[in-house]
Amino acid sequence: KTEETLAAGLFDPLFRSLVSRGGLSQLFATDINQVLGYNQQLLTRAGLEQTTSTGVRYSVEYRTGTDSFLQSALGLGGISRRTTSTFFNLVVPLLRGAGRDANEGPLRAAEFRTRRATSLLSERTLETAALIQKTYWELVAKRKQLGIQLRAQAHARRLRTYLEIEIAEGRAAPYEAFEAEQNLGLIEVELEERRRGLILQEQYLLRVMGLDPNLGRVVPLDDLNAPDEQSADLQAWVEKALADRPEIRAARLEIEALDAERITLNNRLMPQLDLIGDYRTSTGSNLLGTDAWQVSLQLSLPIGNHQALARAERKNLELKQAQRIVERSLQDIVNDTSLAYKSLGFHRERWRRAQMTRSYALLRSQAEGERFLAGFTPAHRVVFAQQYEVLSLQKEAEAKLDYTLSRVDLERAVGAALPELLEKARRT
Repeated sequence: KTEETLAAGLFDPLFRSLVSRGGLSQLFATDINQVLGYNQQLLTRAGLEQTTSTGVRYSVEYRTGTDSFLQSALGLGGISRRTTSTFFNLVVPLLRGAGRDANEGPLRAAEFRTRRATSLLSERTLETAALIQKTYWELVAKRKQLGIQLRAQAHARRLRTYLEIEIAEGRAAPYEAFEAEQNLGLIEVELEERRRGLILQEQYLLRVMGLDPNLGRVVPLDDLNAPDEQSADLQAWVEKALADRPEIRAARLEIEALDAERITLNNRLMPQLDLIGDYRTSTGSNLLGTDAWQVSLQLSLPIGNHQALARAERKNLELKQAQRIVERSLQDIVNDTSLAYKSLGFHRERWRRAQMTRSYALLRSQAEGERFLAGFTPAHRVVFAQQYEVLSLQKEAEAKLDYTLSRVDLERAVGAALPELLEKARRT
């Protein structure tokens, strides 16, 4: 934005002023003798000049001066004369510097880059939003896994308590409690690791949000939802990505800025041909008035002009490079969107299979528990069934998390998350 203001300042009017005092001694001959003369001058000058966006330059200047001439050798009095003049100057470029395209190039480039910076800011915001979303859902998953581990701990403790009663009453051998104790110990070790991971994830989320990690505990209000059906096909997602991704808008705006600069630099390769008009009016002591005008054509031909040629060639190369970057970005966006879309479908199917496995593991655990209470199965089969139940619950939670993260990646790939997030932020 500052560069835009700086470029616009090229067309600001300029005020000039000058106050000067000087003298001149000279020896000249008269009919009688040689005379030493002294001329004293006081000049005041003020003017305004401006260059328009079409390249036309004009200036207006007002001058007032006093000339005093002393003939000291003859003992004569001084002669003083006051003059007031107004000058008008107009320069109209006909080749180099003519037209808005040749003069507004820096301003238009700065305006394009201001819009490009806004798009890049949107891109950074999308990246930050995706990072916060992923970190948040990973926190939700860690709380879910902690809950699963607490449930496993409760099951293991109930089994141990039951075995202790059975052993005390002589209906079970003491060795049957060894595996249950071992299973409970492993669960509690894993539980402490889950608690530590949860605290670290909470601190990481606070850091990602720019908050103090020691601010306190973070309790998410959401839970991992079941995957939904795909709302659009791949082609629709790709078209949306190509239309909404802010980095594509930023790259295209950079091309517009470089093209505006290229036009200006190419114009500087032309000869300088200016139509110049001058007009002056003067009044003063012993002077009724004087008007003078002049119209001229001024031509300047650069010889060699290597600097201008090099700058124009460099700008042409930068423009071609920016066009290649856009082509590369379009390919990357299509690839990112396709990968995120396929990943979303893969994790949806993975969740369905994990859900089926979890339901069978739960039924098996319940059945083994009932058989154990009825005396038809040993304790270690209940332990194995509980371990498989915990493992299947964790796999289901991981599948839900991976699906949610893939959904975030897909929304990030198409650039669709930012308007919804900003609207939600305004509502809350």
